[in-house]
Amino acid sequence: MKMNRLAAAVASVLVGAFTLAACSSPAPDATAPATTPTAAATAGATGEPGTDTTPAHQSITLAMGTTPNGLTGISPNAANNSISYITQGPGFAFFDPDLNYVRNTDFGTFEEVSTTDNTRTVRYTINDGVTWSDGTPVDAADMILAWASSNNRFVSDGAEWSWASPSFSMGTVSDFPIISDDGRTITFTYNDLRSDWYFQFGSSSQPAHIVARRALGIQDPMEAKQALITAFGGPENYRAQTGTETPHVTTELSTTAGPLTTFVAPNVTEIAQIAEVNNNDWFFTSFPTGNEDLTITMGPYQVVEWVEGEFMRLERNPNFNWYGNVVGRPNVDEITIRFIGDPMAQVQALQNGDVDMIIPQITADTLAAVQNLAGTGVIDYTTPITGTYEHITLAMNNGGVFDPAHWGGNAETARAVRLAFLYTVPREEIVDRLVRPLQSDAVVRDSFTQVPGAPAYAAVTAGNDSAVFNVQDLAQARQLLVDAGLEDQLPLQVRLLFGSNDTRRVDQFELIRAAAPDLFTLVDNGEPAPGWGTTLRSGDGSFDAALFGWGSTSTSPNNAQSNFITGGTNNIGGFHDPEVDRIWDQIITSDSDSEITALTTQMEQRLFQDGFGAVIFQWPGLLAWRANIDNVSAVPFGMQNVWNFWEWQVNH
Repeated sequence: MKMNRLAAAVASVLVGAFTLAACSSPAPDATAPATTPTAAATAGATGEPGTDTTPAHQSITLAMGTTPNGLTGISPNAANNSISYITQGPGFAFFDPDLNYVRNTDFGTFEEVSTTDNTRTVRYTINDGVTWSDGTPVDAADMILAWASSNNRFVSDGAEWSWASPSFSMGTVSDFPIISDDGRTITFTYNDLRSDWYFQFGSSSQPAHIVARRALGIQDPMEAKQALITAFGGPENYRAQTGTETPHVTTELSTTAGPLTTFVAPNVTEIAQIAEVNNNDWFFTSFPTGNEDLTITMGPYQVVEWVEGEFMRLERNPNFNWYGNVVGRPNVDEITIRFIGDPMAQVQALQNGDVDMIIPQITADTLAAVQNLAGTGVIDYTTPITGTYEHITLAMNNGGVFDPAHWGGNAETARAVRLAFLYTVPREEIVDRLVRPLQSDAVVRDSFTQVPGAPAYAAVTAGNDSAVFNVQDLAQARQLLVDAGLEDQLPLQVRLLFGSNDTRRVDQFELIRAAAPDLFTLVDNGEPAPGWGTTLRSGDGSFDAALFGWGSTSTSPNNAQSNFITGGTNNIGGFHDPEVDRIWDQIITSDSDSEITALTTQMEQRLFQDGFGAVIFQWPGLLAWRANIDNVSAVPFGMQNVWNFWEWQVNH
C-alpha cells in the first residue's frame, strides 16, 4: 500500500504526544527503504593485529527543557517520548531525517497479509533473541498488552477506569490476535481499512511479564505472560499455537466500543488490575528505588540514576545484543540527561561544558548566543524545521465561559463568546514580535492540519473560513458579545493555562491579556513544567483555554483525528461535533488526494465556525552540540535530536 501524499501532509503537524511533526510522506509498503550498515553498526570492529581495539569510554550529556514524569511514551510529555525512545529503541521501524520510513529488521518484520472490503490482516514477527534487559524474551505477550491496553473493547460499561492511551486503530481489532511460531509471530485483523496500520507498533514501553507480576502477583516471567494473555481472553498456551486456531467466545464488555471474540472469556477483575498497573506504575519523577523492575527495557540503555528535577543517567543494557545492520550498537556508553527549563541556561551549560548537546526553544537571545559560540569553532548548530505548531484550545466542557453549561445550556451564547475571544487574539502581533526575529519569512498559520507551504495548504485555507480571523477585530468581538446580551457582564474571565517557565509562552500570554481587557480578563493559570502538562490532561475544569504546541510522532492521519473527534485522546477541550467525526471517518480511509483536500477543508471550516480554538504559528527550531560529536541531526518528530542516538560518535 502506498500512502498518498496529502494524507501525510494532513497528519504532518498533529500530535500523538505534544511533540514535533513531519512534512512529507514515506512509502510504507514492502519496498520501504532499507538502510546500509551505519558507522555505529560497525563501531568497535576488530582493528589491526597487535593494536589495542578496546574502544574508549564514551559519554554524552544532553539538556532537555521538559522534565519527565515517567519512563514511557504513554504520557504526552516530550521528555518521556525521547527517553523511552533511547531506552526501548525504535522497535519495528523509525523515520530518518528525510522522513523515509525505515523498517528495523534487526528487531522484527511486519507485512500486510490480506485485505477485504472492510478488513486488513497484518502479521508481525519479533526476531528470536530480542529480550528485555532482565533476559526475558520480547514476544507476542508484549504485543498483546500493547494491543489490549489501547482497546476500549476491554473496558466494561460502568468501569471506574479506562486505558491511559486508547487507539482508534487498535480498537477496531475485535478478534483476539492469532499467535504462532513459539509466541514470536502474531497476526491482527483490523476491522477497517485505516491507512495508519503500519504505525501501530513501535517498541513496547511496558513489559508484559512485569505488568502481570505487579498486577497478578505471578513471579515467573513466562507464567506471568501467560496469565496476562489469559486474562484478556487469549489461548491457554499461547506459545504452543499453530496459527490455525480461531477465537470463538464472543463477549461485549463495552456496548459503546463493541464486542470481542476471544479464546476464553476475559477476566474483568484481572483486566482492571492490569490496567491499574499499566496506566499508573510507570509514572514517577525520580529513580524508583525498590521498584527497579520498572526500569527494565528492551533497548540499548537503562536508567541507573535519576534525581528529581536535576538529571537522569543511562548506561548500557547488558542484554542488548540484537543490534545489527539497521540499528547499530551505540558508540556511546553512558548518556546523562540534565533537565534545564530555561533556554538561555541551556546555552550557558553548553558553553561551560556542563552539557554536550542542547535543543532549547529558539529565541532571539538563544539564537544569537549559539551563533556566538559557533564562531569559536567549538560548537556546531542547526536550525531545523519543526512540525510543532502553537495554538490555543478552548474548553467547552468545564463549566467556564466557553461551555454552554455556563450559559444555562445555551450553545449559541457559548459559541459567540468563543468567537469573540478568538477575534481578540493578536496572532499577527505574536508572530511579528516573537517569531519573525528568528525566522524572517514566518507567517501566521491558518490551518489546523496543514503546514504553511504544504501541498494542500493554499486549497484548504482558501475554503476553511480561517479568513474571518486573519486580522484581530476587537469591534467584531464586542459586537458578538453585545448581540449575545452580555454587555453588562463584561469583562468575562478566561483562565489561560500555559507553561510558566517557557519565555515565549509567557510573552504570548501577556500579549493576549493586553489585547482586549475591557472584553476579557485573562487570568494567569500558568504552571511550570511538568505540572502544566498534567493539568492539561486532568480534566479538572481548572482552565478555560490552554496555550500549547501540537506536533506528531509520525505522518499518520490518525494523529490529527485524535485532536478533533469526540472523545479523541488529544481533544483536550471536549469539542463535540458529529459531522466532524463523520468527516474524519472518511479522511482516514481515503486514498484520493483531492477527496482528502475537500474533506479536510470541510472539517476545518466547522472548527473555525464553532470556535474550536486559535492556530497561531509554526515553531522554528534550534539544535546545538559540541563539535567533537559526530552524526548529530534532528527529525521533525517527538524524538527530535535523539532519533539516531546509536550513531553518535564522540571524538576524544
